[in-house]
Amino acid sequence: MNPPWKSQYVPRIGSHYHMFNRTRKHTRRITRKDGGGKDSKGKDSKGKDVVFSVKYGGIAVDYQGLSRQQTAREPEILFDRKAGKQYSLVMYDPDTDPTVHWLLVNITATNLSTVIPYAPPNPPAKDTHYHRYMFELLEQPGLIPGKKMERQGFQLDAFKRTHGLKTLSTTGFYVMP
Repeated sequence: MNPPWKSQYVPRIGSHYHMFNRTRKHTRRITRKDGGGKDSKGKDSKGKDVVFSVKYGGIAVDYQGLSRQQTAREPEILFDRKAGKQYSLVMYDPDTDPTVHWLLVNITATNLSTVIPYAPPNPPAKDTHYHRYMFELLEQPGLIPGKKMERQGFQLDAFKRTHGLKTLSTTGFYVMP
């Protein structure tokens, strides 16, 4: 007999696998034992801890449900920016192709380039499942051209490979249509 919920797997990100068990009434996050507790810590290229936090109006994102109203504005992004390092941040919906909702590159202690402007979550109204939205903090080996890119048809995996981006940390949330 099939379980009464539909499982969705997020692709391997860092050292963690995530599974959201989705029903209309609730969603819970299960992290494999090798993933540890909260997903807000990662390791940089030298093995040092990276603390990463995303907040919408003071609410820290930790794989919980948020409303469209709570996520209507750009979130606050907090992490330790190391001198001489550059970072990228991507927000995407893995339930659709994936769709990139926000892409920042060349983040330093004092600068950043917006390549794809923030677009708040907007899951299809006729969909009955939660839509997941993921944030990935990426380490850049060098400068990425800060030219504007199109949201539609953006190939996130190819972009990461082309620019040699390394995932440092990840977090996410879900929104019900």
